[in-house]
Amino acid sequence: MDMKLDAGTDIGGLKLEWVGAPDTGDMRMPYLGAGWQTYTFPVIIPTGVTGIKVVPLWGRFNSTVGFDNIGFDSVPYFVAPPPPPPPSDVIVQEFFPVASPRWGSPVIAGAGVTGTSTWTNSEGNPPGSTVLAAANPNGVAANASFKYTATGVNFGTGPVAISFDGKLLDGLPGTAIHVRYNGNFIGAIQGSFNQSTYSTFTRTFNLNQGFEATTTFNLTFEFAMGEVPGSGGSIAIDNIIVKTNLPPSATPFAAAIKTGKAVSWVPPNGTDAYQPQKSTDGVMFSPFGPLVIGNTQTSAFDASGAPFYQVQQNVPFTQDVVYNGGFVEGDPLNGGYGWGGFQSQPPTWLTMGGRGDDGFCMQISADNVPLASGPNGSELQQNTRNAFDDETGNPVPGTVTPGLKYKLEFWVKQIGVGPGYVQNFNLQMLGAGNVGFLLGSGSFSCIGPIGVWTKFSTELVAPPNAASAFVQIVGSTGGGATGFGSALIDDVSVVATGFTPVPTPLAATAVAAVEVSWQSALGKNYQVQSSGNLATWANFGDVVPGDGSILAVYNNMTDPSKFYRVVRTQ
Repeated sequence: MDMKLDAGTDIGGLKLEWVGAPDTGDMRMPYLGAGWQTYTFPVIIPTGVTGIKVVPLWGRFNSTVGFDNIGFDSVPYFVAPPPPPPPSDVIVQEFFPVASPRWGSPVIAGAGVTGTSTWTNSEGNPPGSTVLAAANPNGVAANASFKYTATGVNFGTGPVAISFDGKLLDGLPGTAIHVRYNGNFIGAIQGSFNQSTYSTFTRTFNLNQGFEATTTFNLTFEFAMGEVPGSGGSIAIDNIIVKTNLPPSATPFAAAIKTGKAVSWVPPNGTDAYQPQKSTDGVMFSPFGPLVIGNTQTSAFDASGAPFYQVQQNVPFTQDVVYNGGFVEGDPLNGGYGWGGFQSQPPTWLTMGGRGDDGFCMQISADNVPLASGPNGSELQQNTRNAFDDETGNPVPGTVTPGLKYKLEFWVKQIGVGPGYVQNFNLQMLGAGNVGFLLGSGSFSCIGPIGVWTKFSTELVAPPNAASAFVQIVGSTGGGATGFGSALIDDVSVVATGFTPVPTPLAATAVAAVEVSWQSALGKNYQVQSSGNLATWANFGDVVPGDGSILAVYNNMTDPSKFYRVVRTQ
């Protein structure tokens, strides 16, 4: 596709909407220089596609871009070589050098939960991985699942081992990763992902434990989110390997025992998060164990037996960086304060018709009929650190915090949709000085049903060096003389939820303790027992169901001559 940058600093791009498969998302290439330049966008056509819609993309930041000579080369740009035959005991290998068609769209369970599954070459072990992200802003126990599908596999018999590399890109409290085989739960991973390096995780199960050896293999990574507002996260998955026909494990069922300290604290309330910490000198503390949300758990075990302990109390907070998102401030000439109106037919500030009781809102309208020509556009935008209060002339703080996940949310009441009319929105992260595009969500349609307020949203994790968020809501027509479209916009927010960056230390009590742990099997139940003489045994705690992971319980060590064992009850 030939493009020319006529005004601004940002060249356009291209998106292909497949008929029969998810679209490519926004594709943009580096600026090649002044005048007409040819930009090439290599793509892999997904299996099952029956048609292609070509969507040229405008230049961001109010750039004006010309397009010409859009076409497809009949010679394939890239032909993937056939994969080498895997060893007889390997039924799945997925290393993600390119986007894999076997990863499906997220399956959401729970009100308000959002999720994405994307391929990236900026992450991986080596580069090239699938990034799974999910968020639960409403505080309702929910999950978002991402399924990998392979067909025609042969499991054979015996144990099956699933291994993969994982790296936590960002995580909010209350998030766990569940791994499922053909819908059956085989293990949970919580608090074990590293945020700086990749870790390898392996889960093993037996086909005779209720798992069927089918020729279709579905491996599901599921974000399981508790009743914590803002829970969720994102993780990069790489190097998935599934092996079968493994020799039976020669390791007998056995329990392990460790001595250490049980660290206890008194949580002031059930909404905060608590992180146990240890220290060798009472000055420098480091965390141990997972972050604890609420007051249902008030102790943790540490095998190191450090001399000093404390617990950090983290208070939840919510930050909205958008200024005047309800459009209660403004005037008919200047629009909503803090917001910019652009293109040939800028938005209009209204004092009635809004979604809330105050009645204020903005209206975007693009109409070719009065001019008998087109195209026309109506664009509403705000750079959150570049917004000014028009009444005082002072800048309004709208700085984003790197590492936090921000969700753009707004409401649309569609007034009309005519021929050739499109209506899109976009969330981007900018660097210092209110410039420097760092990351974008992509452009999404926000045309809702006529006369009904409809909510739209997207989210981004603020990358390093991010300073502000940039919001765009745009309506535009094509070149037809009858093209038109209009909508009311209200209640715009870009909100991050998390915990205060400066926690409060709480006093902690540490006593000598013992931890008993064992490798569990799915479908089995376990009972920990204690004895003072190895002859008479008493149950300690409740029956613990196995989930395929290493389970553990601990007890204060009041009697140094006490013995422990784990009994598999079924």
